[in-house]
Amino acid sequence: MISELNTDELVVYTVNRREVNDGDETALFKFYRDRQKLRNWLLALLHETDVVIFYIEEDETEQHLIATLKNFDINMFDLPVSTEEWRGKKYEAQHHVPLIRMPDETPFYIHLDTITRFICKNDKIDEISNKISMLF
Repeated sequence: MISELNTDELVVYTVNRREVNDGDETALFKFYRDRQKLRNWLLALLHETDVVIFYIEEDETEQHLIATLKNFDINMFDLPVSTEEWRGKKYEAQHHVPLIRMPDETPFYIHLDTITRFICKNDKIDEISNKISMLF
């Protein structure tokens, strides 16, 4: 789940992972849905503004970067495809978010499950939210 803290200048989003116990299909479905909501919201923000993203590296250290997708084609990325299983059926899903690391404009992607929080300016949040409200 994503929690939001608004100030006059910034919005801080904190990502809280839903706990899923073995055999709890409802919680698993909600976990998958939360992951997709995070991806959709982050992509919408990245297309409109610069975002500071905090994430956990493989060595368990927290890193951060400044990212955007403004004026970049998302199709330039070759993202890994993951498989999710739901009620005995397998589905392909995107578990990574593509981005352009600033200021050097390096293409990069981050696994959604490693993101801990992200921050952006509070100047177009309502406008962005209205654009993607149908996705949730």
